[in-house]
Amino acid sequence: MIQKINFLTIVILPIGFILVQILLSKNDKKYPGLIIPILNFLFSIVAIIQTPNLKKMLSAFIMCNTTTVIALTILYICQRNIKKKNQITKMKIQDLE
Repeated sequence: MIQKINFLTIVILPIGFILVQILLSKNDKKYPGLIIPILNFLFSIVAIIQTPNLKKMLSAFIMCNTTTVIALTILYICQRNIKKKNQITKMKIQDLE
């Protein structure tokens, strides 16, 4: 039973997190891609409030926000690709005129 839980937390949850973030980030609008980073940041604030020691507070903040940074990186890459595709489409339309 413990091996199944470890496999779930180590492999499946991060892959699911990344796939959901990619799906949300590929939307033309930026806001759906910000859902997961905002939730992660709010979770890190809750984790900071619950830690009694300043040193532990800093480490909890850094550990909780690694997923926020990953999600924002995925959002940035997807939005950059969308902008490139839109610019190429605009160029093709201008060439046709």
